[in-house]
Amino acid sequence: MGSSCSSSGYSVEQLDEDVNKKGHKAKSGSSYTSTNGVERKQSSQHQNASPATTVPETKVAPEPVQAAPIPSKPKMKADPSLPSLNNIRENVRPLIYGLINIPLEFQPRVMKIYHSACLTDSVQEREALFREVYPKLRIQCAEQGYELYVSDMRYGVGTEHFKDHSLQKLCKREMKFDCHSFLVLRTFVMFLNEKIGPTVCPPYIPAGQFETLLEGIDVSNDERDLLRRWYLKDENNIPPCYTLQPINMHIENYDDYLKDEETGEWISVAERIIQILRRAMPRDLHDIYLKPVLEEEIIKGVMQNGFSDSLVHVNRTFTDITDSLDQPAVKNYYDLVCGQRDDQGRTKVRELVSVVSNKVTSDNSISLVTPWYESGINPKQNKEHGRYIQELCDKYYSVMGKIIDSAIQQRKEFDIQQGPKGISDRLYDELVHHTLVCNKHTESFHGRQEVLSKFQQYVVQEKGTIHPLVLHGPVGCGASALAAMAVKQCRSFPGWEDCVCVFRFAGTSPESFTLEQVLHSAVTQICFAYGLHLSLASKSIKEYSKLLPKLLEQVKPSRPLLVVLDGLHKLSAPNLDWLPKELPPNVRIILTANAETLSSLKKHLPESSSYIEVPPLTEEESMAILDHVLKVASRTTTSQQREQVRQACKKCPFPVYATMVSQLASMLSSYGPDIAAMLRPTIREQIVTIFESAESKYGNECIGCVFGFITSSRCGLTPAEVNDLLTGDDIVLKFTHCQANANAPPSLFARICCDMEPFLQLTVHQGAILTNWKHDIVREVARARYIPIPEYTKLFFNHMHNYFSGGMAKERLVISQSLKYGDIYNTRKLLELPYHLLQAKGALEMKEQCMCNLDWLCAKVISMGVDHGLADTEMLGIAGESVSTLQDFLELAAFALDQDVKQLGMQLISRVPDLGKNSQELKRLYDAFMKSKATYLLPTSQCLLSIDQRDNSVHQVSYTPRFGGLYRLKCDVNHIVSLASEQGEIQVWDTIKTEVVRTLKGISQPKDLRIVDDFKAVVLCNRELKVYNLDSGSLESKLKGVLNVKMPYYGMHDSDHAVALSRNRMYVNLMNIHTGDMAATFKVGEDRFLNSLLVSDNGEICVCGDEVQKPFPLLVWDLPNRKLIHDLRIPQHEFLTKMSAITADGHYVVSVCREVDVQAPNFLIVYDLQSGQLFKKWKPDYSTTAVDISSVGQCVVSALADGSIWVWDLVAGACRHALAGHCYPVDKIALSQDGTRCITYDSTGVEGTVKLWDIKNGLCLGVFTPDVPLSCCEISADGEKVFVALGDQEDIVVLQLHSSDGNVKQHTPSVYGDNTLIGKVFDLSAAG
Repeated sequence: MGSSCSSSGYSVEQLDEDVNKKGHKAKSGSSYTSTNGVERKQSSQHQNASPATTVPETKVAPEPVQAAPIPSKPKMKADPSLPSLNNIRENVRPLIYGLINIPLEFQPRVMKIYHSACLTDSVQEREALFREVYPKLRIQCAEQGYELYVSDMRYGVGTEHFKDHSLQKLCKREMKFDCHSFLVLRTFVMFLNEKIGPTVCPPYIPAGQFETLLEGIDVSNDERDLLRRWYLKDENNIPPCYTLQPINMHIENYDDYLKDEETGEWISVAERIIQILRRAMPRDLHDIYLKPVLEEEIIKGVMQNGFSDSLVHVNRTFTDITDSLDQPAVKNYYDLVCGQRDDQGRTKVRELVSVVSNKVTSDNSISLVTPWYESGINPKQNKEHGRYIQELCDKYYSVMGKIIDSAIQQRKEFDIQQGPKGISDRLYDELVHHTLVCNKHTESFHGRQEVLSKFQQYVVQEKGTIHPLVLHGPVGCGASALAAMAVKQCRSFPGWEDCVCVFRFAGTSPESFTLEQVLHSAVTQICFAYGLHLSLASKSIKEYSKLLPKLLEQVKPSRPLLVVLDGLHKLSAPNLDWLPKELPPNVRIILTANAETLSSLKKHLPESSSYIEVPPLTEEESMAILDHVLKVASRTTTSQQREQVRQACKKCPFPVYATMVSQLASMLSSYGPDIAAMLRPTIREQIVTIFESAESKYGNECIGCVFGFITSSRCGLTPAEVNDLLTGDDIVLKFTHCQANANAPPSLFARICCDMEPFLQLTVHQGAILTNWKHDIVREVARARYIPIPEYTKLFFNHMHNYFSGGMAKERLVISQSLKYGDIYNTRKLLELPYHLLQAKGALEMKEQCMCNLDWLCAKVISMGVDHGLADTEMLGIAGESVSTLQDFLELAAFALDQDVKQLGMQLISRVPDLGKNSQELKRLYDAFMKSKATYLLPTSQCLLSIDQRDNSVHQVSYTPRFGGLYRLKCDVNHIVSLASEQGEIQVWDTIKTEVVRTLKGISQPKDLRIVDDFKAVVLCNRELKVYNLDSGSLESKLKGVLNVKMPYYGMHDSDHAVALSRNRMYVNLMNIHTGDMAATFKVGEDRFLNSLLVSDNGEICVCGDEVQKPFPLLVWDLPNRKLIHDLRIPQHEFLTKMSAITADGHYVVSVCREVDVQAPNFLIVYDLQSGQLFKKWKPDYSTTAVDISSVGQCVVSALADGSIWVWDLVAGACRHALAGHCYPVDKIALSQDGTRCITYDSTGVEGTVKLWDIKNGLCLGVFTPDVPLSCCEISADGEKVFVALGDQEDIVVLQLHSSDGNVKQHTPSVYGDNTLIGKVFDLSAAG
């Protein structure tokens, strides 16, 4: 991490700050960006060290980074050979280019409920909610893809929270975290009844105010001495303050006193301190320092929350209590003074209830009445109380369920307003994650100018052979931060201002655990940036050794490429053949590695100039890290403490060590002990000291469990998961004084996280916010300390396996771990369970339950991608269980399965010959797939690479499509026509045999054709229209005139006439295809230009768009009667006629329309062309990208920008089906003749998948993703076949639909035309 105070991943503050560093707020409960400048507060990790305190008004911005400024928006030079990325959302494009100094949007799917209550009040109520309500609400959230976490800092609280006065601070931290904008829902629940609770001693008072009030006290010196005894001046705080000392500093065996709070010595001392301060302080300071904790918390929660629909008030009133005030339990529910109601407390409760009532909606207010019982609320002994608790649970569940549903709906609306990203959520989340990690590294970077200068020299070099550059050094040397600085500064290098920077910090996210994951993610980004086919990003490591050099050759000088891969040693990559030894002139690669990987790298890259060793920190750089940490924390040190840190850093001159000791120094008070006793000479020993401090505070058993769970997790745990795991651990429940069937207190993990915050990081994965160790070396030390022997390892992994498999839910109050919650896959189970299953039960068990389980494998691929399945096979391989054939298959089929796992059966058949002999695992998967009765498309010829062929395959990076179009005939269902523009060929194919039966070659620049009948077509040749006989292979006629260069639109009126847009686009011409003469001309008017032309299949209606009139109208002609019948317009709207379609009978036309000068999604309109009236209007959430219409099927089919396909009922007007499935927007829709089936695909090749739909029943019948890009597709008239042209391949592919029982519709073979001409090739080059 360079000379930086940061590390891989991002902390709590990073999640709060960087997410919205320059961001914007979203609507209620759904703001996904935040601002910089959050104050850091550290907890003491030494009993005698004063907790760091911060004056509320003080905010300190991070120190500026020494780097050239980066523009907030990419300004790439125009290069027509490179993609503009206009199909990617504007605020996502900078991530593709690799910019880091940009606003970022998180996408966590977390809901948090915060309980505010008195320590002794509402205990039974909250316990009942944890037991009866929250398990159901967690499932409700999970069924919609969200995690619910309940924060109650007073539930299960023990005496350890009182000793250092940290409870108040912890509550404030949780509330502050609760209000951060990246949470989807943050609901503040107030259990405000009839007790306000005590006023506590302020944990700190600014020095000026404290000294002033001391001077102003006109009472005894004993009171001054009391204050001076309990409050010590901490000059290390900025500004200085007096800090309340831990209770056990002056009261020994403090825990024993809490057995009787009223007689406890501390209670008496605290009351005296409060009385003195109340008398000495001005009134205006009372509300700051002497306010009851609950009052302060509720006021902050109500005022800071700002949204009444996420505030809940729970109020309980006792009856028949007036005569029972002398009973011992009353003090838990009422504020008492000498056995009587405290009038001052009573008044405060009423005032607070008034404030709350004005803020909380009536729907969110729960008020209940129950009789008093001598022991307080006791549902086990009092039936009335049992009914009260049940009523509370029922009402609370109803209220909170509505709040949750409303918040999720708001999030959906927010996402819709943002529009589709244009890239997958998985890639987007990964780019955001690594950008945050990079920002965290660079924001506190210091020095290392010599290394940074070498980076610049490497990047800008123009002469000689260019090799990858390797940065290396020992653990903690700061290589990661230096790599991040290379990312930040690269655009300041001459000639690299418009570069694309692809960077990954390996091992910092679940998507970067393996080399395959890192390369697939990085190459996907490169493919987007340079317009390459995305299938190139789904290759094996072995394939990349051949493919990657070819791919990098595509990088243009106008958009050079820098690839930065940090942490190569974290990836299990014994083979470095994938890494190019030499680079193209416009590409640079920077790697970081440790000593273990360095030896392998030097064998692969022997050139000494390819290596830079990270030097140790200088003294000045170490002190710069200390100064930065102190500045962020608003702290300083004494000169002696600073000198001790300096001497320690001289002995261990590494950034990780300097950061750790600086964090420790920031927690020290000026009156505390020297830091020297807390310092150790090495990084590992220092980490052990930090762990020992936590153990002394929380106990060895408790810390061992918490740290053991985090360490043994595969990629970290959510707070809710940690709390569940603690709930399932008897040791922890015993430590927290909880019953075996109760929940572990949420405050425990929150408190530990608060103390350990500098050493933890937060990562967002699949919407979950995961807590993990920030540094690898911390994880290593934790593993050695808390999981040191196989018995411990087995214990932890069995516990984790029991939780994620769902076994724990049968015994404890934890969430059930289903494979799916409703329609939402449980990605946390899918990610963690295989790892723990392998460790706890062995490789064979994991193989059986996961890799050979069709339901599991499909769930994993659908929700997480094939890469995670491959990561599991890699784990099996390391464990000695061979699944090589399964791994080979997944690698080959990765791109296809990522697009749609429904292809699994077809991919198995096509790619694995002799399925049963090659792999029993794959045979079991295939058998399970066939039993599922799923329909699928199967190629009638071999077109996919098999596992036997992969080693001999030729890897191409770019393709020139051979075929420009496929066209079905009018009546003949067994033959199809293809057009190859570059080759000047038209071919007729027998679709049963997949053979060419006619070839017409030598045609001049054929671009498009229209079928006249089964043997004749009108072909657009450059700008001319020519009529060819496809049977006899002859040119029959040429039509007079030429068409417009950019808009050569034409169609068929009948078997004798073609309709075409004139050259100047001011006329529509009707031409005789036999003579070539003009039969009629339609003129729109003077200076009006047409921009589209549609002709119904029956040839009776022609529809054109007019681009001159504002807004653009639709013009409709009656072709048989040769007249304009409709001029269709909508005020303030224009038709996007490139996306329009007309029914075969000419009855209806559908067109995409948009409102002029309004930034909103476009929408669909349907006109009845007989009456000229607007017939239907549909406004889906996203813009339409393609449309088609069928009067026979009585439907309109539209494709939306989010990749979904919508089927609209042409008669009823409602949406029949909203079909999800495409990963990217499609721009082509083709309907079967009866309008009951259609195909959809993206002709630009981004997705590379064609899907066959049953639009009558809303089903996906089949999916096909080839190894090379699709160039064009067509559906058969009966919808039973799909015809596909692939890349530069000479043969078309016929896909046959197989029904759920494996049957195929049989077509009777037929001969095309003259039987004697089958296979004939006609050369028409001389025909003109």
